[in-house]
Amino acid sequence: MILQTVLIILAVLAAIVVLLLIVVALQPSAFRVARSTKIAATPAAVFEHVNDFRKWNAWNPWGKIDPAMKQTYEGAPAGQGAKYSWVGNKDVGEGRMTIVESRPGNLVRIDMQFIKRLLDDHCSSISDHSAAIWALLMFESFLGNVHLKSSASSGRKRQLGERLARIDAAASPTAMSS
Repeated sequence: MILQTVLIILAVLAAIVVLLLIVVALQPSAFRVARSTKIAATPAAVFEHVNDFRKWNAWNPWGKIDPAMKQTYEGAPAGQGAKYSWVGNKDVGEGRMTIVESRPGNLVRIDMQFIKRLLDDHCSSISDHSAAIWALLMFESFLGNVHLKSSASSGRKRQLGERLARIDAAASPTAMSS
């Protein structure tokens, strides 16, 4: 009797695990996480800080996480064709970004590739008057979907919100006049 009950419980647990794996496997490999905020700066000022990788250190939190991070700039000085790569500690990782599209005061589209992760982030940053949106479109393998989709709604959104707040601080008229 007890053995039969234990076998039934194990069968039910196995069925739940199999069902969960099927649901995850059927999910699309791409998903989008976005945050938006109002920024006390003109679209041109915000654009200037996003369109030039050399200005990212004023608002990008990764430099503060690893001050010894090696950064390399190549290609165009800003806008389409500008390239940035970094090699940092275990918290920052290693990767590269290329601006693939740039429309002044409106859009910066960045192809971001993490070299030490199984993740590609494709970012769009759009500013329109006093609004800014930062979005990540992520492509992930089956195993990565389980982890990323569970953490995307909290961690990624928090990180995106922090970036927008830092851009606001860097691009605001008071920061620009000092």
